Amino acid sequence: MATSSSARSGVLLALAASMTAAGFLVPFQAASARAPRELVVLAMLSVAALLNSVVTLAGRVHGAGRPRPHRSRRLALGVAVLLAALTVIGNFAVSNALGRLGPGLTSVVQQTQLVFVALSSALLLNERISARFALGAGVALAGFALMRLAGGGDSPGAVDVGGMPWAVLSALAFALMHVLTRKVINRIDPVTVNAVRLWMAVGLLLCLPGQARALTALDPVTWALCAAAAFAGPFTARLCLMYAVRHISASRSALLALATPVFAFILGFAAFAIVPGPFEIVGGALILVGIGLPLLERAGAEPPRPDLGVTVR
Repeated sequence: MATSSSARSGVLLALAASMTAAGFLVPFQAASARAPRELVVLAMLSVAALLNSVVTLAGRVHGAGRPRPHRSRRLALGVAVLLAALTVIGNFAVSNALGRLGPGLTSVVQQTQLVFVALSSALLLNERISARFALGAGVALAGFALMRLAGGGDSPGAVDVGGMPWAVLSALAFALMHVLTRKVINRIDPVTVNAVRLWMAVGLLLCLPGQARALTALDPVTWALCAAAAFAGPFTARLCLMYAVRHISASRSALLALATPVFAFILGFAAFAIVPGPFEIVGGALILVGIGLPLLERAGAEPPRPDLGVTVR
């Protein structure tokens, strides 16, 4: 069973991931206004891959001569391949959904990944879905939908229901990434696996016609924005989330990730004096209530860590 201290660490890491993910949105949206979104994603993933590689090499140099825990290289490579494939699928699906549904409805449908995480965790990791978690998830999702849609979301004319399967596919891909990480987290080095995952995703995206040439044509300001987004999102937020699932369940960490829009509104108010409207305030309050309900459960009720002997087929 996870100790109270361990569960607290997991919650703090998951909240840190939500906070940095909120910070990621500002430079990412600014970069997307200067270049095609697909190109921004490629540049961002390239910088994030470089950052992870530097940290991996620095860790090995600093820890030279020290005993290291045994880790399966075959397992790490297999996990990195699967995560890279899911990364490309998820981002490709998001791009297709955005063009048909718009950002508001796409982001709401994407949050169904919480449902996918809970169900797949119950099936693959034997993690229990408590009644309090189900209630909290429902309240938090309702709050998210209120913030994104009722608060002045996309206009009905911009919606093409044909984009709905793409949004659901992206949610499924990101959910599977989360559950897979939880399943093997005790047998991999998150920084190294994240670096390999990102380089593989970059390699796959560079295979698309014209991407490499377009990438070299990006101006310095766009590169700087992509670098800031990479540091906050695929680097810091992803690693915090990967380390979080060492201590808490995949479903609980996914629920905590819903705090991102709340942090985004706080950041917007602090940096740009943007005052949220009534729908945003009520929706944010519902998210916090939904997140808080499962956290009231005893830390000792946290499910045990996955079997250390698990393999990836």
